[in-house]
Amino acid sequence: RFILPILKDIAPLTEQDLPGYSYAAHFALTILFSLIAETLTFELVAWMYLKLEKFIERRKLRKELARKQEIESKEIKRIQEKFIENFILAWPLIAPRYKYFVYELRRGHKGYSDTNSAINYLRQQGWIHPITELPYSHCLYRLDELIFEALNRIESAATATDS
Repeated sequence: RFILPILKDIAPLTEQDLPGYSYAAHFALTILFSLIAETLTFELVAWMYLKLEKFIERRKLRKELARKQEIESKEIKRIQEKFIENFILAWPLIAPRYKYFVYELRRGHKGYSDTNSAINYLRQQGWIHPITELPYSHCLYRLDELIFEALNRIESAATATDS
């Protein structure tokens, strides 16, 4: 009842306006085109809904990943702080020959023999790391960053107590 007046304005509905076609054929074509338009509209809305759903899901995943990374980084920092605290507590008990190599490596990269027991101990503990191999069973070593940080704290605490 409401569609036909609108269609009459758009397309002719009488047989004299539309020669060779009946009113029923025109109505059937109109219904067919309406169904096609509705289907296309529905598919477009469904496609947009799926895209929006995927976008929201990806956003949630990104937020969850960022939250997990933040938790992991806090946990790593906590473990590193605990390691530094334990190292500071153990530092007075460390043998002087190990301290010598640690202090030497604190000044910069140095080359030492791989057969040296003190170097092997420090290497096994993860306090020093080989950078590159040198001739005659020697390696260039660097001090671990956490050990370097712990030594800085030990030194700053010592200067604070001396003052």
